[in-house]
Amino acid sequence: MRFWQALQSGRLLRPAQLAEMHRTVLAVTFQDVFPGTRYGLGIMWTPTSCGGYWSHGGDVPGTSTVNGVTSDGSRAVVLAVSTRLAGEEEALAVYRRADGAVADILC
Repeated sequence: MRFWQALQSGRLLRPAQLAEMHRTVLAVTFQDVFPGTRYGLGIMWTPTSCGGYWSHGGDVPGTSTVNGVTSDGSRAVVLAVSTRLAGEEEALAVYRRADGAVADILC
């Protein structure tokens, strides 16, 4: 969480560098799951009913991380989800629930 808050509040990068990270394009492969999601330089923007959040999750067999931070860095959340190996449909359901929790916390 400290990383995300420091990044978004401008404590890690100069304004021009952070602006470059925020320059996004539509994340085509995520549209079926998370409509409107856009990808920048290493971070994603996911829209929500209250605006949206920046994130970049990660997965290894058995563990997923789902996180998010507001644009100003004032609110952030990181969830670590331990899972057993599951089929794609089950894994997607877990990820959607975790992503929904992140959005709820940030809103």
